[in-house]
Amino acid sequence: MNQQSLFHSCPSWITDQGRFQSLNSCPNKWAKYVRIWLDEAFRHYPSVQSKDLRERFRSKDDRQHRAAYFEILIYTLLKSTENSIKIQPEVKEWEKVPDFLVESDRGPL
Repeated sequence: MNQQSLFHSCPSWITDQGRFQSLNSCPNKWAKYVRIWLDEAFRHYPSVQSKDLRERFRSKDDRQHRAAYFEILIYTLLKSTENSIKIQPEVKEWEKVPDFLVESDRGPL
């Protein structure tokens, strides 16, 4: 399990530096709940792959940030099932590496 936080401990309100910075520093109550949920979900992400995910989530590039956000969301949803999840597995038949491989008792999904 992962002990790092996705967010900075000392936020400052700067909205022109991307979605992560805005979420990280937003003083609104809803943003606090989103940060708590995301941090809790991230803590369940395997430590081996968490460094890359954390860097992409904290990126000033909104595309990288949104992709990492989506990856955390999908991983959390998949973990709530009874299936086995492998992160960034090598799949011989594919040229690219998928984010996840989900397997049930009957095989890969």
